[in-house]
Amino acid sequence: MLHLLESLTNSVQFNTHSPILYSLLRHSYQLRINCMFLCEEATVTLQMLRPRADLIKTACQDTLSAPRLPLFCELILKVGNFLNYGSHMGDAVGFKINTLLKLTETKANQSRITLLHHIIEEVEKFHPDLLNLPDDLESISKAGGLSVDSLQ
Repeated sequence: MLHLLESLTNSVQFNTHSPILYSLLRHSYQLRINCMFLCEEATVTLQMLRPRADLIKTACQDTLSAPRLPLFCELILKVGNFLNYGSHMGDAVGFKINTLLKLTETKANQSRITLLHHIIEEVEKFHPDLLNLPDDLESISKAGGLSVDSLQ
């Protein structure tokens, strides 16, 4: 098709009468080819990203529907409020998710015992059902290596 257009441009009649028509036809043809390439690339990209997006979606749904997670978060909140009693942070109604990382950083008098160890001991004594929390969050650990940014 492009060769046909170029041969037509060599025609004096075509050049003198309609250089704009040639320009429109040539750009339209290139635009069509570019769109076809884009559609093909988009299909391949979507096929590659679909399993990742589904995994992240499943992890989000499992997080929202995990029956033991709210109880575990409530327990952590109570421990935090107990430790911060008397300060301006001692009557918190919630905490940021990155606070969970601090559970391993807060050490007891014994250097190997952390706040997380203490919480697990309390869970074993008073809330043994919470020990099955990792089963509720199985898809979350699978999706842990992915991020929404990697899908964009």
